[in-house]
Amino acid sequence: MNKKDQRQTYRVLIEANKLLMPGNDGVKRYLINLLEALKTAPAEIDIDLYVQGVAPFPLNDPDQKLEEKIAAIQVHPPSEVRLLQIKERIRRLLPESLYEWLSSIYALLPLRYFARRLGQFLTRRDVKQQRENFGKYDLIHIPLPQNIHYLSSLKARFLVTIHDLSHQDFPHFHTKDNISRTTAGMDWLAESQADVLAVSEATKKDVLETYPLAAQRVHRVYGSYDEAHFYPRSDQDQLKKVLDKYGLPHCAYFLTLSTLEPRKNLPNMLKAFSAFATEQEEEVALFVCGKNGWKTEQLRKAKINSPRQIHFPGFIAEEDLPVLYSHALALCYVSFYEGFGLPPLEAMACGTTVIYGYNSVMPEVIGAAGLSAEPNDMDAIKTQMQRLFSNAELRTSLEAQAIKRATFFSRKKMATEVLNVYRCLFS
Repeated sequence: MNKKDQRQTYRVLIEANKLLMPGNDGVKRYLINLLEALKTAPAEIDIDLYVQGVAPFPLNDPDQKLEEKIAAIQVHPPSEVRLLQIKERIRRLLPESLYEWLSSIYALLPLRYFARRLGQFLTRRDVKQQRENFGKYDLIHIPLPQNIHYLSSLKARFLVTIHDLSHQDFPHFHTKDNISRTTAGMDWLAESQADVLAVSEATKKDVLETYPLAAQRVHRVYGSYDEAHFYPRSDQDQLKKVLDKYGLPHCAYFLTLSTLEPRKNLPNMLKAFSAFATEQEEEVALFVCGKNGWKTEQLRKAKINSPRQIHFPGFIAEEDLPVLYSHALALCYVSFYEGFGLPPLEAMACGTTVIYGYNSVMPEVIGAAGLSAEPNDMDAIKTQMQRLFSNAELRTSLEAQAIKRATFFSRKKMATEVLNVYRCLFS
């Protein structure tokens, strides 16, 4: 038995730069759920985090909470994060059409490219200067293939979380920059013999069909959600406060929640709802929630022609999400493609039915606890909305199934399965 086999403690380093980024997109929320789940790791597995510009630090630090550590780093963030923070502030201040015009010009400039290259240089310098610190890990976990460059120079066993391959299957839904970075990360992964943590069976299948990886190197572990935060809320006064906060009407409503980008199929959703709403005598609304993403030209045109019942409140604060989920007739999530889909899981945990796109991972995660529709079939989407709106008995049945289904994706289960993958790679 060699010296390494005799060790009782293993060291894991998780790349966590996403925590510094503004906003709260799906990958960032995945990372937060992962870290919260792993806080229960046993003593024989030490977990540290790495963000650019500081030495690795423990996930469970008795002297400082993770949120406080990240907040302190954000006071003087890396250059790429600083650029994104400035961009987000400008977005909030400017009219959408003017921001989109400026954003198109920004995309042509090499500012973020140079900021990223500077970040890569500084990270390599950090790694070189702290080789002793970085060289002590048995496993390095990268939660996003675009971020492999931060630590790819290290000699270690790697595990990379893959959320989806939409950059390859639906390139027209992505920016050239994102396609380039994701492709580079996936190519490095395949060449380096790193292991993969796929967030669903659908993603695992896509990875194995696309890359020359041995099946035993691709591990499926589902994502999870915050059970202490996402549960059914029934307080009508609480709902009134949230609706007033975002300037939303007090009526029955359907909900969408996502970054506003092409893959989410929002123009078709708006058309389906418009057709549905014109046939109703009662007032019913559609709340299209989320911050603007990229390639939103088609959605912007659809917004101009959308009826008054469709509202765009923008980004929804985390503390308000359970209330909006709980009182919605349904979460409408008829995407063209998903790797996992966290909003549907959160909605189900709040007892809300999901109308989902019948593709990719959606039947796997939601299944009989929701209603499916083809993304391009606006009549089918409209029909499912009508069924839920007019049939209280169906809603009650599906809501019960949704809550039961959500319990399958607990943080405890995620922690157990991720730690089992770690142990497998240690050996």
